[in-house]
Amino acid sequence: MSVPSFGSSHLILWLNTCCQARRLLTFSNLKQSASSSTRASKRHTSSHRGACKPPVPANRIWRRWNRIPDNPSTRTSPASSHHFSVISYNILAKTLLKKNSWLYDRCDQSALNWPFRWSNLSQEIKSFNSDIICLQEVEGTDLEKDIRPYLESIGYVTHYKKRTGNLPDGVLIAVKTNNFEVLDVVPVNYFRAGDPLTDRENVGLICVVQMKSTDITICVCNTHLLYNPKRGDVKLVQLCTFLAEIDRVVKQHASKHMKLPAVVICGDFNSTPFSPIYEFVTAAKLVYNDLCMQELSGQGNGNYHPKLLPVPLLPDVLDIDKDCRFQEKDKSGRQQQQQTRGQAEQLDTIRHQVGEVKSCNDQHRGYEATTTQDEGITVDYIFYSSANQASVPPPSSTSDDDVSFTELTLKMRLSIPTSEEVARVGSIPNQIHPSDHLPVAARFTVNSHRQRQPQPKEPKQQRRARR
Repeated sequence: MSVPSFGSSHLILWLNTCCQARRLLTFSNLKQSASSSTRASKRHTSSHRGACKPPVPANRIWRRWNRIPDNPSTRTSPASSHHFSVISYNILAKTLLKKNSWLYDRCDQSALNWPFRWSNLSQEIKSFNSDIICLQEVEGTDLEKDIRPYLESIGYVTHYKKRTGNLPDGVLIAVKTNNFEVLDVVPVNYFRAGDPLTDRENVGLICVVQMKSTDITICVCNTHLLYNPKRGDVKLVQLCTFLAEIDRVVKQHASKHMKLPAVVICGDFNSTPFSPIYEFVTAAKLVYNDLCMQELSGQGNGNYHPKLLPVPLLPDVLDIDKDCRFQEKDKSGRQQQQQTRGQAEQLDTIRHQVGEVKSCNDQHRGYEATTTQDEGITVDYIFYSSANQASVPPPSSTSDDDVSFTELTLKMRLSIPTSEEVARVGSIPNQIHPSDHLPVAARFTVNSHRQRQPQPKEPKQQRRARR
């Protein structure tokens, strides 16, 4: 910078003026910089609240709660609505981990021991603060030592069904005691001796619960179907058995209490969202005469000799008909079952009576994953179904009672990551994720309404007699 030719006094005044100008310029720059930083910070905060993700540790899988838009045709009144939340989680039994240790060779070995995993599991489960917890692969010894005492200490009552035989694990349903009362508990065994389709030791568990803030009832179900990817026939038979038990429990409760519960079905189904087994659950019908048993669950890799399902599928030892209903034990009931099976056009179709069943993540993507098996696939679900009039048992001709129906509306669901997002963290369990499965979770709004029972039609002979 060139200096003008001034006298000493003028030079000092000019320098002072330059200094003031520089200070003003510097202050202005600082203000602009601070303002820019503030705007950038606001933009970052706004983005963080929106779609952008904050930095995620390399070994953590990013997940978020997704809000479900209201459907105007099913919107409930806030003043009359009640809410509850559910989590379903396969927590990886320690005995099964040791038995299949080769599957976890690439995992951080320090993250595989049960005390470390249970510490993370307990904190993760607590963080959800769900009203209902459904767990699979709960080992009996760990249940008594760690799981049940902890869940009871934070306000839950627990019910457990161990796998039959000498197998170490089972399924558990835990319910918050300040929100729900357990009305009925029904364990479900899939094992039946004498048939290769029913000789596996998997189980299910059903709890009918009532909200303490109202008389609304919910049938909560939890199961873990057979893993074997090539035995979809066994899985389908187990599923039919479970759905038949659910149908029986719901009808018995409706007949006794004049309240028809909604149904929530949780579990590890060892079947993908694009499999015939998933289709059967959500469509309530499956035509299976040309289906291979290795392809039913969607887990097969194609390295097998195709084997078609037997027709009819359901073994007689189950006493379950093609509509997934238990047969009466009397002589006429058995005769009717034989007549139905003799109708060839109906032999290759099975149906269930639980109603319109939906998955909480009904927009399943082919590249999503709830487990690391098969390089990342979805096998864990929360299904739900509102009570429907078709499930009401026939009333007596003199009954004038109304039936209470329970309606569920899905409000929020926990996002399911892609298989790439799961692969990015490497093998799990790790220091953050304590199982080789990820939890699935959902929040519901629940309402009830009363409706007059449909009266049975009068036989034609009685109508003619009255004339």
